[in-house]
Amino acid sequence: MKIGRELASGIVGSLPSLFDVLVCSYLLFISFWPNNYETRIAFNLGIIGMLSFTLALKPLRGFKSLPLALIVLWTFISIFLHSYKPDYAQDTIVYKYLNVFVLSEGFIYVFSGAFLLYLVIRYSKSLWLYIGTLGICLIPYFKSAYTHGKMTPVVSFLLALLIYSIINKRWFWAKISVSLMGLGASALWLKWFLTVQQEAKNVIYFKFACRPYIWVQLWRNLKDHWVLGTGFPHYLGVSNMFWVGKIGKVEQGWLFRHNDYLGIGVYLGTLIILLILWFLVEQVVKIRSRLSVIGLLTLAIMPIFQCTMFNVYNASICLTIAGLCIRSGINGKS
Repeated sequence: MKIGRELASGIVGSLPSLFDVLVCSYLLFISFWPNNYETRIAFNLGIIGMLSFTLALKPLRGFKSLPLALIVLWTFISIFLHSYKPDYAQDTIVYKYLNVFVLSEGFIYVFSGAFLLYLVIRYSKSLWLYIGTLGICLIPYFKSAYTHGKMTPVVSFLLALLIYSIINKRWFWAKISVSLMGLGASALWLKWFLTVQQEAKNVIYFKFACRPYIWVQLWRNLKDHWVLGTGFPHYLGVSNMFWVGKIGKVEQGWLFRHNDYLGIGVYLGTLIILLILWFLVEQVVKIRSRLSVIGLLTLAIMPIFQCTMFNVYNASICLTIAGLCIRSGINGKS
């Protein structure tokens, strides 16, 4: 009954605003346009356009967050710690990088992501429009997940359900979550046991075996630059891959950075990880008794196991869903 009431109160009774239409149009564009340099530029310019548009709107609900503000400010400060020098000549590639190509990475990328979340929380109105749009936008993701056998979304959801059940003492759902995880692990082991082709076994093994090596290398890099980080990489585009050196007897080579927390920590130091965790705990506490906390926890767990927020498409979808989850705990118009 509670589930039905929560869904009905959020979905029914509100017509879409022009802001809702703009956000959903952007999500459709970013979901089905090829993920290239133009897409990354569109991400930042699209958010700047939305932010400009909201100057003429009255917010539907109030929202402020000290850790979110500090995340943006620390990323801004990193420009001057790692990248900016006032004596760069205007005709140099470095000057052009700072003024043009920084639009697709670095500070402006974090800035745009933070404000997409902020704007959805404050100005979004029609939940049913977002649910319908996100359902369409997630088609490429689930298609890719099915093709490549991605289990991170399912595992993250079950862990989120378990945490929600423990926080709210819903022991029945806690048992369901643990049981489903056990069945999933058993099915995976059975698939491994019955797979006779060595190539298929290698694929299954690599999906699990590569992550510890990635985490070890990211941890090594973070320890070497734990205070200020290394700064964002000075090449075009958001970095999804990095070099994993020799660990034990194995030289891994180029791998996807399957841990966003350690990945951003390498760039901006330990402080950015603490600020992100502070923000997540702050928001989870506010909506801990609502079903929407399961969605927020799922989005918080996924970046531990896969490259999520370093991808424009993934980041746009996740931040929009997170904004809708967070707004559920704020008094205002639905």
